[in-house]
Amino acid sequence: MLVDNALADVRWPYVDPSGIQHGSVIESHWTDEALNEVGLWRLQYDAKPDGLVTVSAGPREWRGGQPWQTWTAEPVPASNEAVNDYRDQIFAQGTSVALTGGPTVPVDTRTQNDLTNIQGLVTFAQIKVADGNSDPFPFRGADNLTYDLTPAQLIELGLSVMGFRTGIYQAAWAVKADIAAGTLTDAAAIPAAFDTILGAAP
Repeated sequence: MLVDNALADVRWPYVDPSGIQHGSVIESHWTDEALNEVGLWRLQYDAKPDGLVTVSAGPREWRGGQPWQTWTAEPVPASNEAVNDYRDQIFAQGTSVALTGGPTVPVDTRTQNDLTNIQGLVTFAQIKVADGNSDPFPFRGADNLTYDLTPAQLIELGLSVMGFRTGIYQAAWAVKADIAAGTLTDAAAIPAAFDTILGAAP
């Protein structure tokens, strides 16, 4: 008979000869050797596989006189939902823009609010350019530092961010096309597929 280690927190009352009740018999009063003598063995567990896999209980094996629970891992099938999840992870990481004649600015691209903020600043910068105003304007980077950018630099930053977003969307569409064609079947391969497509982009 196997004694599951998960029962360690179960309170199996044990009353000693003086009538005092104690905690779990298995955890507090039985060593592995004592269990084995009465035909019990404490079940040990292999580490569960991680990553994009579906884990289920595998066969139990005997090793070194102890029973071990093994696990089986099946790849998670690639899906459009998995592509979208990875695409959004990339957006959440943001991007950095090396501005002409200026600093490299890290930019948040996590949510629609981030994009709306950038689009509003770009529109404001375009108005300033049309008025012949080149005074710098403060922009808060993803590193929580303030960058004084000229209207032209703000417009450059906005165009770069939109290009970044467009490139990621196009990569996601290409990966989804591979899934539809049956050439990409494993969700764990999605990041590498993105890397290949984005690395080949001009």
